[in-house]
Amino acid sequence: IQRFLTIGDSAGGLSCVAFRDSPTKVHIGEVVSFNANGLRSAARKGFFDWFARQKADVLCVQELKAKTEQIEGTPFERRGYYRYIHEAERPGYSGVAIYSR
Repeated sequence: IQRFLTIGDSAGGLSCVAFRDSPTKVHIGEVVSFNANGLRSAARKGFFDWFARQKADVLCVQELKAKTEQIEGTPFERRGYYRYIHEAERPGYSGVAIYSR
């Protein structure tokens, strides 16, 4: 289990996150935040190809505009990442997802 240590800004508007793996080892990872304005539309426009190139440890996606059952399988489920979704209460409204290693 990794424990959160610090957050800071890095170049390109991404955040650096430090996790304490042990008393002497610290892992610096990247958190990417993306406003999808519709994840299905973003997927058709190459979003998941872009995501794969980022090598992010955590991806936060806002404005899914989809229910969980609408974004199942490929390309929405990514190998090597856990996915957490919080749907909007009304269909077609925002909703958020977190992909994490």
